[in-house]
Amino acid sequence: MNLSSAAPLLLWIGGSLSAGLVARALAIRLPALGHAGLGRWAAELALLLYYVGWPSLALFNGVLSADLMGLGRIGVMDTGLVLGFALRDWLWQATTAGLAAGFVLAVAWLAGRSATEHAPDDGQATAPSGLVWRNAVYAEVHWAFYRAPFLLLLGDVYWGALAGLALILAEWRWLGWPLSGRHPAGQFLHLACALVSTLLCISAPNLWLAIVAQFVIRRYGAQLVVGSRVVLRSR
Repeated sequence: MNLSSAAPLLLWIGGSLSAGLVARALAIRLPALGHAGLGRWAAELALLLYYVGWPSLALFNGVLSADLMGLGRIGVMDTGLVLGFALRDWLWQATTAGLAAGFVLAVAWLAGRSATEHAPDDGQATAPSGLVWRNAVYAEVHWAFYRAPFLLLLGDVYWGALAGLALILAEWRWLGWPLSGRHPAGQFLHLACALVSTLLCISAPNLWLAIVAQFVIRRYGAQLVVGSRVVLRSR
């Protein structure tokens, strides 16, 4: 174990969780704050700072390295690199991400066919693409940040990624996850995204492709669940 290098990052993670607890307490006490004019913009800014701003601050302060975030060797002056990765790495990683996302979409289609006709729809299938991209970016940056100290601490990508997943699920349980929806379809897709993100961290660590994979799962997975249900109803 490498506690000395992981300790600063663990403190940053603790700060993130503390901020999440404070935000949840405020949301419970002032439920209407995020739905009105200025309050909605303030809530959106808070989400940006929480999911992207805090990890970015850790990265720029040198506490967090780009490779731990799945950014490869980004910033290195090498003509053979594209956004931090060599072309051959892009090919392997894109294939892995595509297969993982395709598997989830197949499961989503089967889940939609087996869903009851009265299963609720949380609107994710018709959400604007910009919102889906935002959710994918927020989630993947946040999750990569949460995995980073365990990758350092345990010195093993497999166990580090699984420990990070445990923390992600614990945060979801304790604080809730405003990007996942409250209905089973949204919860299922969110869990699938977390599992695929963990798999990619282990086998094909590329933050850019993880974001794309999550967008595909959130956008088309929700549409497959709803579409399969509509087809069944029409029969």
